Amino acid sequence: MQRLVASPARLALVVLSLLSLSSLWACGSSEPTSDPSTATPPSPQTPPLAPEVAPEAAPDLHAASQAQGASYALDASGDAHYAVGELSQFGIALSPRGEWHVNQEYPIHVELVAEDGVSLPKSELERADAAEFGERGVRFDVPFSAAAAGDHRVAAKVSFAMCTAENCMLQEQTVALALPIQ
Repeated sequence: MQRLVASPARLALVVLSLLSLSSLWACGSSEPTSDPSTATPPSPQTPPLAPEVAPEAAPDLHAASQAQGASYALDASGDAHYAVGELSQFGIALSPRGEWHVNQEYPIHVELVAEDGVSLPKSELERADAAEFGERGVRFDVPFSAAAAGDHRVAAKVSFAMCTAENCMLQEQTVALALPIQ
């Protein structure tokens, strides 16, 4: 009887091949590739079990000031009035509901647009720009200045992830606000 002896390198290659095949089948691929180096690695920015979020066009200046889902509330808020030419700010707040929490690893992103006459120092905000960032909520204080009196609209498209212990859901919502400039 002949005895087969496998080298440690050969065993490692077999284990890696099996792991590659099982990960491809687990992701729903019907045709596994034979070369693991050509497989596309999962994005480190996407939380597990996250569905695709359909991309939206530029933020809608006429969106509501609040957006709500089963897992979150997103609000844009401001002061009763602002002065022409002064650097001011409005807020964007994200609050989880129930057992949900804000995913700390997912790169939250805010895309801002404003009507003519309103200047935004930054048109995009990230986690580092947040005034508060935690599992129980996120708040951005968004600076702006206005060149003329009147009601000027601003909008924020916010991309974020809400999670429970079992699931993460990617979200993308737009909120807008009229800024009363005097």
